[in-house]
Amino acid sequence: MHEQHLYLLENPPQKIHRQYIIESFLNSPAAKLHGVENLEVSDIRNYEDLPLAYGMFGILPIILQEKYTQLCYGNEKSADSEQVKVGSQNINHAWCKSTDCEVVYEEYIQQEFISNLVVFSLLKPCSDVLVYRILAQKAKKGDLKLVYSCNVSPPWCKSCPKCAYVYLNVGRRPALSRRG
Repeated sequence: MHEQHLYLLENPPQKIHRQYIIESFLNSPAAKLHGVENLEVSDIRNYEDLPLAYGMFGILPIILQEKYTQLCYGNEKSADSEQVKVGSQNINHAWCKSTDCEVVYEEYIQQEFISNLVVFSLLKPCSDVLVYRILAQKAKKGDLKLVYSCNVSPPWCKSCPKCAYVYLNVGRRPALSRRG
């Protein structure tokens, strides 16, 4: 959920942190420190649009500055499953959202930076079916326009397997499809 949507929540967070990543060193402000002049930044992206691994390490300076002890994600149970098969090898394409990854990240951060940091996902106990059921019960008109799931061309490319999966699951929930 992007920052502008957080203000619509019944109890919005007291602080909102936003981090941007400049994807090329040569286009970064740091380049000037190394004598590279007259460059324009070609692409600045919000880390929320990047893979979770960027966000996990990208958020670390804010965690350190604010002395946070908890890092909460919204990764569901299916992030722990191997869902892609290449030859005879099963692969978890979303490993960076898995419990295993959260544990590795938490242990690393605890060893190197903050001994009491806890990393967790609120939705981890929930299957996709349960997540869609909750959305069907709780979603209000227009809510679905505030979220996206597409990795190809957010918010929705309407042609990738993930968009099809979400569309089919939303379509299975009459209350959700009527409201969204």
